[in-house]
Amino acid sequence: MARGVIGGNKIVDFVRPIALNLTNALFGCRDSSSLRQHTLLGVSLLFFLYGAKLSTATIAQGLTNWSLQSLCLLCTFLLLPALTFAISPLTASLLPAAVSVGFLYIGCLPSEL
Repeated sequence: MARGVIGGNKIVDFVRPIALNLTNALFGCRDSSSLRQHTLLGVSLLFFLYGAKLSTATIAQGLTNWSLQSLCLLCTFLLLPALTFAISPLTASLLPAAVSVGFLYIGCLPSEL
């Protein structure tokens, strides 16, 4: 039997998000607070499922790799915002003002996903 991304077969892995979206459309997200709760639940579940796959030894090994951690932090908080500021005059001349500000915002926003 072919294995899917999550571990079941490929048909189940294809149908599962469709069923989740249909359930959400029929029974959930009637207002913004409900949408916030569903989003928080989904993101929490995503991080939990990725973390649950890792062994404790793998996590400890990754945390003790200071050179990799330092490189990731420098790229996230220094290199990418600096490149964004350097490129922002070019985007301002080529794109509408709102889009240019959006690129500046996204480029300077530290992200780990």
